[in-house]
Amino acid sequence: MTDESARALRGSPATWIVGAAIGLLFGLQVLWGGPGSEPLLARMGALHGPSVLEGQLWRLASGALLHTGAAHLATNLVVLIAVGRPVERLLGTARWLLLFVGSILGGSVASLIAAPELAVGASGGLLGLLAGAVVLAFTRSDGLPDRTRLLLRWGTLLALGVTVAQSFQPGVDMAAHLGGAVAGGLIVAAPPMRPPTLGAPPSEEQRIGAAFAAIVLTLAPLLGVFAGRGWAVMDPPTLSPRPFAEVTVPLPDLPPRGALRTTEGAVSGLFGGVEDTAIVSLAAVESRDPAAARQGVGELAIRWRDQSPESGFTPREAPRVTTDPTMVVAAFDGPDGQALEVAVVAVGARQVRIDVAPRPGHVRQWRGVAERMAAGVDPQAE
Repeated sequence: MTDESARALRGSPATWIVGAAIGLLFGLQVLWGGPGSEPLLARMGALHGPSVLEGQLWRLASGALLHTGAAHLATNLVVLIAVGRPVERLLGTARWLLLFVGSILGGSVASLIAAPELAVGASGGLLGLLAGAVVLAFTRSDGLPDRTRLLLRWGTLLALGVTVAQSFQPGVDMAAHLGGAVAGGLIVAAPPMRPPTLGAPPSEEQRIGAAFAAIVLTLAPLLGVFAGRGWAVMDPPTLSPRPFAEVTVPLPDLPPRGALRTTEGAVSGLFGGVEDTAIVSLAAVESRDPAAARQGVGELAIRWRDQSPESGFTPREAPRVTTDPTMVVAAFDGPDGQALEVAVVAVGARQVRIDVAPRPGHVRQWRGVAERMAAGVDPQAE
């Protein structure tokens, strides 16, 4: 083995630093409410098509450092260490950074094209490392012992085949896998990425590119953490009065998603986005007179004793009716940790309905919010 090859095989600092960063971010996910919380993932920089189109470009990289659970994290860390270390030793740290970040971006773009929903995980970057290792094994394995060369070729081919096969399983972002693999293979296949001898120092251009890649990997998760304020998902909602349909309703601090006039005399609105721990729906319907509005609330309470307002939900407790104001409140549980709280209050000749749907994992902090909102409805809009 040449001296250059020996230098190339010494260390893999970038692999270990990236692995440590992934572990640190996962620790923050656990601290701030759990790695499976979609609002938390969204706040911390998960890949999300509409947000990227709004200018949050850091999500193209930050989402790769987040994971949905311990099994997801462990699998990716094992692959990162097993594949990333030898590839970094063969290519050098500068070229490894270019390969890894380029593969992440390739996987993210492919994922957005296929499905712009929320996505996280380093799979695109890892598939890029695997594909790059395959290219190296068959084009730049000179100077390696025969046994090492054989293990590199067949080991990376086997790992790549298994990972691609897993890409076809339900719930796996196959587009990110394939996009990362294609990007990684093309990057390593480029002549400048294959030095004449293993261990040859990077060019000035490669050093600059690697520095930029390192900045991307550093700043992207920091922007996700601090711009998204992930810790805020643990806070219980605070209510502040907002005008709606000629009344004032104490609403949580949620952005409006849309409002429309459905029928004559009826107005509805939806509040909350992908980064919020709950979705709130409002509806106001005109009745003939105040007596009819109050009667409608009472009839609704009777109806909810027999059936749920949404299919698949079962009553958590019997609906409760108050007379001042005239109001019915009910709570329902649904599948997969879903919950729904509904309150309808008569305000003059109007019936104002409030639906609060907290996301799984955030039910406790939203408990009772629908009743609090309904109790604070004011007929005089500000």
